[in-house]
Amino acid sequence: MRERIHRNDDRRDQLKEEDNNYVTAKDCRVFKMQDEKRQSKMHSEEGPTMASYGNLAEKMFAKEKMVIAMYSPSTGKTMIAPENAEQGLNKIQRFPGNSQKVQEGAFGQTTNSATRSLICDLSSPVKQGSTGRMEVFQTGAEVSRLGAAEAYEWRIFSVDQDKYVSSKKSQSPIRNIYYGTPGNYRTEVNIFIDGRMFSSLKLEQTVEAEDSFLTSSVAGSPDAKAYRELVNDFNTYIIDAANSTGVNGITPRMLASVLKIEISNRPKEGRLEEIENVKENYTELKSGGWIFGEQKRTDRSIGVGQIRTSTASMLLGKTKWIDQDVNDKDESRDQIKENFGNVKVEERWDIFEQLRFPKSNILMAANLLSKLKNRPNRFPNLSKTDFAANKHAVEVVATEYNMGGTNSNAEDAQSSGYGATAWSNLNSDNIIIHYFPNT
Repeated sequence: MRERIHRNDDRRDQLKEEDNNYVTAKDCRVFKMQDEKRQSKMHSEEGPTMASYGNLAEKMFAKEKMVIAMYSPSTGKTMIAPENAEQGLNKIQRFPGNSQKVQEGAFGQTTNSATRSLICDLSSPVKQGSTGRMEVFQTGAEVSRLGAAEAYEWRIFSVDQDKYVSSKKSQSPIRNIYYGTPGNYRTEVNIFIDGRMFSSLKLEQTVEAEDSFLTSSVAGSPDAKAYRELVNDFNTYIIDAANSTGVNGITPRMLASVLKIEISNRPKEGRLEEIENVKENYTELKSGGWIFGEQKRTDRSIGVGQIRTSTASMLLGKTKWIDQDVNDKDESRDQIKENFGNVKVEERWDIFEQLRFPKSNILMAANLLSKLKNRPNRFPNLSKTDFAANKHAVEVVATEYNMGGTNSNAEDAQSSGYGATAWSNLNSDNIIIHYFPNT
């Protein structure tokens, strides 16, 4: 089995979680009681009986088989929350840690109001056949009160046809948009709180037909979906991210060659599931809860570039950068884990946010490759074009992207099959060569 430092190929962890989910809201501990015996015990010790809440309690039990309860340490009382309290909690948990970056568009195409931002993970112009993920965030000082019911009216307006072509009401702040027909469109989302219009956001995008070279090149290819993501969805993100690393950084083609491996190994559906799992765990920790096996459940490889949060922490300077000792990698890896475990939950959440969106994840991947290349014991004196032409250098750096950096010298550094595949993509993959410059 391959050794890895920033990637986790294990199946979803099957360990059983605690069935009480604790969330802190002001001075109240909010939790879900899923066991009727525990509910009876809780109410007999700390507050009124379930019967005293009459039809409301019965209705909640019949519909959800659980009750959301709040315990206030300041009063010592337990009470049942309003029926829509879980929706309100969802909004609080979705409050982003770095709202300035959200508003600046660091995570994707973005439009803002005073207290909300609408992010699409794909940026205009988008390609026909792609699917964008739109998501509403709270970014202002206002936070939905506990128990506030937030609803969304999603509408898509065709600028070319001068009419609405889709309309949907939902309790979810997320909507996937399939770009089926070329043209100019405007996505509108009206946000309601307790039935009243609160805010409205609009985001305009142009949908273009897929390039004919790509269409013909991927015909019959088992990697067609991966190539379409790489080229149709992420082309601009990859070129911009690689160019930001400077003359001694990496080329767009080098970055695309590595990301092609990751996208093929982790298709979009699997990546989104991984992200949701990690997000749930971080949300729990952010809310003051506890998770069994916290390190394994939060330090996962996620996103387009499949980067571990502990690796990103080192790259961002939150923790010390550590190269693995080639003679004892376990000790180095344990130290990386320990250091990351000491980072505040809020800071780890901010790192997670940067990894879960394709645009910011791809930028992180570019910076990671550049960091690995430019360490004193690697190839800091090579320009990005000279680096891309050096087989040994490319294979070593790509291998370390996959398995983690080591303290060996450049001449003796070992490469793997992963590195060989990256080199092959860089020099022999006609699609990557066609769409991504090597300068």
